[in-house]
Amino acid sequence: MPASSGGGRVGTASRAGRFRRGHHAGLPTLWRDTFTALAFAATATERVELWSSVTNVVTRQPIGLASSVRTVAELCGDRFRLGIGAADSSAFLTGRCPATTGELRSGIALVTDLLRGAEGKIGDHAVTLQDPSGPVPVYLAAEGPRNTALAVEVADGVMTTFRDVDRKAERIAAAYAKSGRTSPFRHIVVSFVKITDDPAREARELKPRIVKTVQAEGARLFEEAGFDIRVPSKPILLPDGTDIGHPRDMDEAIRVASQWVPDEAAVWYAGQIGLFGTPREIVAGIERLAGLGVAALHMTDGGSFDLPDALIEQFGAEVLPLLRAGCSP
Repeated sequence: MPASSGGGRVGTASRAGRFRRGHHAGLPTLWRDTFTALAFAATATERVELWSSVTNVVTRQPIGLASSVRTVAELCGDRFRLGIGAADSSAFLTGRCPATTGELRSGIALVTDLLRGAEGKIGDHAVTLQDPSGPVPVYLAAEGPRNTALAVEVADGVMTTFRDVDRKAERIAAAYAKSGRTSPFRHIVVSFVKITDDPAREARELKPRIVKTVQAEGARLFEEAGFDIRVPSKPILLPDGTDIGHPRDMDEAIRVASQWVPDEAAVWYAGQIGLFGTPREIVAGIERLAGLGVAALHMTDGGSFDLPDALIEQFGAEVLPLLRAGCSP
């Protein structure tokens, strides 16, 4: 199973060396959500896949998105993958709502039509893309049944988070069988990964994510596990203006989130949404995902504004050798 690493925002000019670091560490894929950075990565690497993880059709108009995708695809050929979703913080920070399933369907259709050279419609206007790149694999971020079914209908694969991955794998299999589709369909899992002998210490960084989860989905998951977590209903911005779920200052985000989230809840949640443990424990988790039919693992250290240099180097030095030695399918 291929593994990749993503996350973080730093000066664009400094990224090329860091992309090369992942390239030389042996990771087959690097994920970014900024098309300028993807262009730098395309020129700095030769083998790795490059992904947007994820962009959207809310803050990016489909015709502009198609043009950006075409440009990156020109630079890296068949190595680019378009990860796309409904939009989260990018939507509410710009005063918009996440895309509905219908808006996702029409937006993806327009982007893919333009990329393959077909005519698209924007209102009453017919548009085409100059020098289209040809088809680019599309992966839809989906957690619920409607967007999972949409992914099977219009995309090359689906991206889900690690939580409840067994149930999600079953849902994907059922949607695929119901659709009558015969072409391949890939399940990509996005997971927090912390290579550590002290998971409790690392789990504290999940507290801001727990706040976002409870705001979006309610507290039932935590109540069933014995935790009473009550958070404000409105989006929480930190003093520097960033969303608590995508903080620039992680220590501040943890401090704010700790008002509502105890350490014990963070430790429990770590086991639900990611791979936290020693290198061999990480390998065991990857083996389990492979057994569920997961095609690839997207790793994140949880950071939003710093590239995961330490994770790339540690995974390359401590986990990849075990995988290459045959510890995983």
